[in-house]
Amino acid sequence: LHDALPIYFPKYMKQKPLLFVNSLIVGLTLCLCGSSCSQKSNETVSQKINPQQGTSITTTGDEVILKILAAYNNAASFQCDGTLRGKINSGTVSQADEKQTKILFVRPHCLRVEWSNLNPVGSKTNLIIASASGACLYMSPSSKPQKSSSLRGAIDATAGVSSELSSFIPRLLLGDNSSIRFKNNNDFREVEIDGRKYFLLVGINSSERRIELAIDRETYAISEAKETFSVKGNELQKQLDATAIGRNLPDLDIERVAKYTNVKFNEAISPSTFDQVSGK
Repeated sequence: LHDALPIYFPKYMKQKPLLFVNSLIVGLTLCLCGSSCSQKSNETVSQKINPQQGTSITTTGDEVILKILAAYNNAASFQCDGTLRGKINSGTVSQADEKQTKILFVRPHCLRVEWSNLNPVGSKTNLIIASASGACLYMSPSSKPQKSSSLRGAIDATAGVSSELSSFIPRLLLGDNSSIRFKNNNDFREVEIDGRKYFLLVGINSSERRIELAIDRETYAISEAKETFSVKGNELQKQLDATAIGRNLPDLDIERVAKYTNVKFNEAISPSTFDQVSGK
């Protein structure tokens, strides 16, 4: 896994250590992806929903999670667009993280994940592309492909630098369900957002993070998510073995709001999608 990491990491780390820390919280974060960059997209689930909209329903939060897993784990194909907006506060410094992505998948092993920075602006699109012939990574600023030993290896290797955009949905599609397992459900309601019905599920996951999910009532697609959590600097230092940074890492308060649009299950996707590398 470490061999697959981009070779430019040391330079990037020295130039912007806090952004580097953000990009490397691989085992510490739940991926959040997002949607189009409209003015409404700055609103979170809780801001859009009037609390009085909640209706009494017989379905439980656990049942909804099982149906989410069934939708993603069993999909013959999947595609979506998304954006991620995040904030990292270290007490003295606050930084924004904004990315966009496009994901296409055909079971069992065809995957194309594109993502790029919106803030700070990235000059190139990063890419995972996998088919029956294998998996490759194209990581900005390098234009040379890096071969991966497996599709799962490619997903894991890019999870941190993509703020999990390259990993959350693909992991669900491949049957890794750990990211949405909740220890408890603090709130579960049926709500209406922009004229469409959703389940709103709020809880604490196994990593002690507060998660808010808006789930489409008809398709069980995750349409919007918000995650808030804190990371102790000394714990992060141990996780990253980050003594090479040359200073102690600060405590971090992290918030991420993600949205998915144009979500489609089980629709035809051209095989050539997984053989083409555009913009490289």
